[in-house]
Parts: sequence; structure tokens; C-alpha cells
Amino acid sequence: METGMDEPAIDLTPLQNDIARKVGVCIIRLQQYEQGVKRLISTQEIGGSATTIRDNFAKRTREFADKTLGQVKNTLVSGFLNNAPDDETDNWGVGATESLLRVTIHAPLSGQKLQDTKDRLDSFVALRNELVHHFTERFNLQSYEDCQRALSYLDTTHAAIDEQHQELRGWEESAIRITKAAKELIQSPGFEDLLIFGIVDGQPHEWPKTVVVQYLKMIEQDFAVDGWTCLAEAIKTFQENWPEHTPKKYGCSSWRHLIHESRLFDLQRRRQHGSETGQIWFRSKPKSEIPPKPATVPMG
Repeated sequence: METGMDEPAIDLTPLQNDIARKVGVCIIRLQQYEQGVKRLISTQEIGGSATTIRDNFAKRTREFADKTLGQVKNTLVSGFLNNAPDDETDNWGVGATESLLRVTIHAPLSGQKLQDTKDRLDSFVALRNELVHHFTERFNLQSYEDCQRALSYLDTTHAAIDEQHQELRGWEESAIRITKAAKELIQSPGFEDLLIFGIVDGQPHEWPKTVVVQYLKMIEQDFAVDGWTCLAEAIKTFQENWPEHTPKKYGCSSWRHLIHESRLFDLQRRRQHGSETGQIWFRSKPKSEIPPKPATVPMG
């Protein structure tokens, strides 16, 4: 029997309130994730001198503060998760006569694993944009069915966000372990030699990376005559500017011994009128003549 009365309308307020709560939770978790990624990549690479490194870190942090999740995701993939060579042309504003400290942290993935992670991050950025910008376009919150679908969508989204948080936590733990190891290195007795001289106690020298070789090449630029530099002039420059850099520090008995052992320079003795010994001159070898592996001084 028809009563002529319409079915009572469903009160959607409880569903809408639940949707609003879950949207808020998801957005907060997304913001927390974004902030975590920004912290990670802000500390992933830093450099400077003893007086500028703190300011450089603050500047790098500010640079990422206003970037979108999509932008910082690209930096995360190309930097922290990739083992690509660092840009050694970036001197972080350090002058030629200052020591540059550069710290780079990688937790590299390779091959398919890197591609899978990139694809997953791309999908996550798309999910974030869908939630933030298109949620009310996708769901009609005046419809009971759409409210139910929206709640299911938000539950799935929250689970996906949690998965990304777990992955980020793993990356953060890797960075913490690397940072701890770096801190232990800095506090070790041999770190000063590594930082100031470019040598590791008890290990063969990688001569091209030693500070003394870098200074010798700088001296060449200032004092070379027809490509050759007087060793006596170079020694005088070291004594006046970098007296801590001595042949003995590098395991050598003399400057001539050091230059010879590096295998990076040619040596030439030039006799002068009235002198039995003459002067020693040196010049950098062409790259084609440098041994493929750095020559070393055996360390006792």
C-alpha cells in the first residue's frame, strides 16, 4: 500500500565529517613526508670552508624550503639515491688558498631498483596532487555512494603514505649511519692529515689528490718561465705561505724526492756559470704521460 510519503533523506553529515578528518590526516602526513625529504636532501651534500660551511648549509636548506614535492623528489633520485659523480667544479665559494670541506651522502640504488623507486615516487607525487587539488572534483560529497567511495580512497591513500614514510625512514637511518661514520672519522687522529694534507696515515698517497701537489700546480701558474718553474722559488713560496707542508710530512727526504715520487712532474737540472750544482726546475707532465695509477710512497 502506497503512503505517498518519500523515503527520509540520509544524513550525510557523519560521513562528511569522517571524510574531512581523514583528508586532514592524509594532508598532515604528506606534509610531514615532504618536510622529511627536504631535511634529507638538505644534508645530502654540503661544502665550504671552516668559516662558510654553516652559512652554506643554511642557504641550501632555504633553497629547498619552498620547492614542491615533485621538485625535491627529482633531487632525491638524482642525488641521494644515485651514485653519480659529484660536481667537483663547485667550490662552494671557497677561495683558492682556503681548504674546502665537501661532504656528500649517498644511499645508491642501481638498475631496476632505482627505476622502480623512481616510478613509485612519481606515482606518489601524482597521488598527492590528486588529493590536494582534485579530491572534490572526483567525489560528490552530497552523494552517499561517493562518500563511501571517498572513504575507501582515503584509507588506501593513507596506507600508501605510510609505506612512503617507512621507506623514507630507511633512507634517514642510512644517512644517520653514514653521518655517524663521518663524525667518527673527523674525530679520529688521522683526520687532520686527510683534511690539511690529503693523505691517510698508513696508506699509500694518491698524489694527484694531495694538497702539496695542488699547491705545486698553483706555484707553476704564478712562476713558470716557458713552462718550467724553479724549485728553489717553489720551496721559498711553501716556507712563506704553507710551512706545514714539508717533504717529510709526505714521507720524502727532499723536495726533489717528493716531486720525483709523485710521477706528475718532469725534473730538469740547469747548470749555471760558476756553479757546480745548478738549479732544479720542474713542470707538470702532459696527461698522456701520467701513469694510470697514482705512484705511491711506501709508508712505514
